[in-house]
Order: sequence, then C-alpha cells, then structure tokens
Amino acid sequence: MPRPIRYANRHRQCRCIEWNNGVVNGEEFIPEQTATYIATATYTATGCETTAEVTVTVNPLPEFILANDDINITVAEEYLFDAGEGFAEYLWFDGSTNQTYLFVGSEWGLGTFDVWAEVTNEFGCSTRDSAVVNVGPTGIDTHTSWILNLYPNPTNGDININISGLSSQRVSVTIHNAVGQTIFHNYFNTSDGNIQETIRLKDRSKGVYLITIGDGKNKVTRRIVIN
Repeated sequence: MPRPIRYANRHRQCRCIEWNNGVVNGEEFIPEQTATYIATATYTATGCETTAEVTVTVNPLPEFILANDDINITVAEEYLFDAGEGFAEYLWFDGSTNQTYLFVGSEWGLGTFDVWAEVTNEFGCSTRDSAVVNVGPTGIDTHTSWILNLYPNPTNGDININISGLSSQRVSVTIHNAVGQTIFHNYFNTSDGNIQETIRLKDRSKGVYLITIGDGKNKVTRRIVIN
C-alpha cells in the first residue's frame, strides 16, 4: 500500500544524499510499485562518494464494491450487504465485524442512511466503500400518524429529531445503549403538532443506541449509530 517515504540523512559529514529516482535527501515521495532505490552520499570533507540501496515493497490495496447503486427499500423490507470473501478483517459503520450486514428497514425507520464497510487484506492494507439506503413507507403506517425523521444517522454525536403530525402536547425521548442503560431522557413540548430538537451525544462512546419516542399513546423505537 503506497505510503509517503522520507529518506533521512544520518551522516552529519555528508553534504547531500541523492537517490536514483531524483529525490533529494529529506523529500517525501509515494512509491507506486515495488522497486529498489539507490542512494549516493557525498562526504563534505573528502568529496568521496558511497552508495547504498533499499528495496521498498508496495502491497496492493483490497478491492471491493459495496453496492453499484442506491438501495431502495420500505420499512417492511431488509437488505443484506456482502463485503465479499477472502479479507482478513471487516468493519461496518455500526462497529460490527462480519462479512455481511443485514439492514432492517423497520429498525432504522424512514429516511436516507449512509452505510459503509471497510475491508483489510492480509498485508494490513484497508479500503472503504459506502452505499446510500433509502427507506420509504409501505403505504400505510400501522404504528403512528407521525412523520419522523432522525438525522444524521450514523452521527458523530449530534442527532436531530424532526416530527410532524403530532396530536399530543409533548413527547418523551429516551435513548438506551447496547446493554439497556438509559443515557438520555427528556420531554419536549410540541408546537402546532411539530417538534424540532437536537440532542447532544458527543460525549458518548461509539456504537449502536436505541432511541424511543412516545406521545402517551404510541411509541416508536429506532436504531442510531454514533461513529
């Protein structure tokens, strides 16, 4: 995997070290392929020259495509992502480490979500690819008459809550972590049947959380991810 390389002059008596690829001592360059590089050092006191060589091995990046196009499903549907076989490690946007990831529409709710996966090959080189999942309604909302939007999800810490179509005067919002502990609970008053609030979660650990919103009659639970 190409990484910047800086050649260092470790000989204080040397005026200059020049490499056979045109790089002068102290400059950085990114090798594109495995090759042997030869350095010529000139000594200040005598003007004599000496040479040395080093072989730089460039390992390949893993190649994979998570999805060719946007994924469109309803809240009643699921989509199975597959990062492909043969990689040493897998990492998904929610912290899971399997080859596949099952995206469940009912767990995420309506909205547009960014899903990414990172694969690592046997050389320790990694590549990340992403896909967009659009979750739409089934045509009939059997849970509530609300329109709920949580974004961004995944998030780096802040989660915005937009709800319209509420008939109650206030709603409760509760967030649990993966082991069931309550990390947030509050009530928000509605305005003309709407709510627009931002919850600050920047001090929370990365991982999957469950957010539950209730109006006294109905409750909706959605999954959120903190990156």
